Amino acid sequence: MPPTDPTQPVPAPAQPVSAPSNTPPVDPTAPAPTVFPSAEAASHAPTPAAAPLPPTPEPTTTTDEPEESPHTIRRILGFLLSWVIVPGLLVLFVHNFVFQAWYVDGQSMHPSFENGDYLIVSKWDVSLKKITGQSSKLDIKRGDVVIFNPPGYTSDIYFIKRAIGLPGERVVVRDGKITIYNTQNPNGLELKEQYNGGVALEGDIDQTVPEGQLFVVGDNRQPGASHDSRAIGPISQDHIIGTADIRLLPVSQFGTVSHPAY
Repeated sequence: MPPTDPTQPVPAPAQPVSAPSNTPPVDPTAPAPTVFPSAEAASHAPTPAAAPLPPTPEPTTTTDEPEESPHTIRRILGFLLSWVIVPGLLVLFVHNFVFQAWYVDGQSMHPSFENGDYLIVSKWDVSLKKITGQSSKLDIKRGDVVIFNPPGYTSDIYFIKRAIGLPGERVVVRDGKITIYNTQNPNGLELKEQYNGGVALEGDIDQTVPEGQLFVVGDNRQPGASHDSRAIGPISQDHIIGTADIRLLPVSQFGTVSHPAY
């Protein structure tokens, strides 16, 4: 070791020096960087356990029909009452007690009515008298056209004829003419019938009509053309359905049924 000169100052010990680095200085106020694991590290990372799924509910079926709400039921009942029950009852009432439509079948009332004529038959007076127990006291006038169920026939057979003799009157058919005897005409009333086509009436009859009955004759006076009181006798008013008041068909003859003046 070489000798030192006590007159020379002793140098200070050297400070360690770091090698220069390319890394920039760290800013302590900067946010921490996000770190992503490498592919190799990710492959070794533990997989998180999956949360269990809720159980799937089992499908259920029911055989119960959906209940109708009270409002729907009321609407259905209201519809049936307004459009079915009430109109049906009204039709039945009118058909059975007020008037009814009838087709003429046959030629016994020719030329006044022809086969196929469509008539409206009034039943109100007959229905009212039957309800009040006075069916044998109908307000039938001479010349009225009546529909009735003839005696000796089934209940579905009806005749259409003209009322000629009223209860208590004497009816005489002779020489093709009809003469009526009553309190108003003690010497007899010979009927002037404008509806018979000028054909003389067959028969030779002298008969008094019992109370509650009518003597009826068809307008067709040809031989054998009408089966009426000349053959079957007077008709009980209990068998009368009503009187023909309106002709609907044919359209050319639409209107009220004319009433003869004798």
